[in-house]
Amino acid sequence: MDREGQVTEVFRHDAARAGSLASDDVRAILEDQAGHLWVGTAGGLDMLKRPASQFIHYRYDASDAGSLRDSFVMSLYQDATGLVWIGTRAGVSAAGIPAAGSSAVTARSGWGTSW
Repeated sequence: MDREGQVTEVFRHDAARAGSLASDDVRAILEDQAGHLWVGTAGGLDMLKRPASQFIHYRYDASDAGSLRDSFVMSLYQDATGLVWIGTRAGVSAAGIPAAGSSAVTARSGWGTSW
């Protein structure tokens, strides 16, 4: 939506498109300080790549101790230091946000800081 409340673009999950929304079950939305749009869904955490309108997906991976605690994301918050806090059913993860124009999560804290 734009500032006047008009819908400007609709995003949906499409199993045939890897860059589509992870799930239509959206639980949280956050625009971070760098202008990245984060979407927490029942299928993982997505970050919108603008202007391509494709999503980068972050999910729980049992073989990666630094991944999200769970793929069911329920809340998102960015603190004053720039960390994005991701609330999941299995706990909270914190991540450094990507630099402007980048799609990679910074090594500053990655997904590794989890409680």
